[in-house]
Amino acid sequence: MSIFAKLKEKSLFTETEQNIAMYLLQHKELIPDLTISDITQATYTSNASIMRLCKKLGLQGFRDLRNQI
Repeated sequence: MSIFAKLKEKSLFTETEQNIAMYLLQHKELIPDLTISDITQATYTSNASIMRLCKKLGLQGFRDLRNQI
């Protein structure tokens, strides 16, 4: 299953994680150039929230997410 398909599987995520996933799906072309801080500011979340989402996606962290995309 692709990373984008996993991000669309919203039933597995908290509301905060859903917001992050929606942002990532809407801005997928920008992700390789974004930092975790850029995403936390854009989604009004924390580094920990993004890391939890990465773990739920079966990734080791944000760097793995960027590499997958």
